[in-house]
Amino acid sequence: MNKLNLIKNKSVSITKEEETQIMNFVNESVGTHLSQGRTIELVRSNITIGKLGEMGFHKLCKENDIPITDIKLENKKYGDGGFDFIVEEDKRTDVKTLDQNWKKRVYLGTTVKNDMWTLIMLNDLNAVYIGSLERKDIRVCDLRYDDKQRVYLDKELFEKSTY
Repeated sequence: MNKLNLIKNKSVSITKEEETQIMNFVNESVGTHLSQGRTIELVRSNITIGKLGEMGFHKLCKENDIPITDIKLENKKYGDGGFDFIVEEDKRTDVKTLDQNWKKRVYLGTTVKNDMWTLIMLNDLNAVYIGSLERKDIRVCDLRYDDKQRVYLDKELFEKSTY
């Protein structure tokens, strides 16, 4: 049974203690992330927003008895292996986080080792679960490309998802 639909549009607050844990992770790992033309400040911001979203998703699952692996807060030289968590039914999910600056485009990245993508909207320290999409549910015509040829999905697909 898909329990993720039970948390659709639910939110959770990130505590100051959790934010401190994330900032410690960011400070330790900022030098190991590929810049891909970004400034160090933008890399730091992207890591922070992403980890806050992961923390929010993890908390929502735990609070609603949805099976999920532990959050990864250790620095790994070569990243997280292409997914962030394993959730119910052994699905590997990659959490994507949008904040007030990026409201519509969900960038997928180049490594696809996950079974689904999960979208979290972040407003300060409040994380809202928007939905998840399984790889098998994404059609070629759903994929979009920006002017730098980076692949993204529209936020609407996650809003309409059954997860």
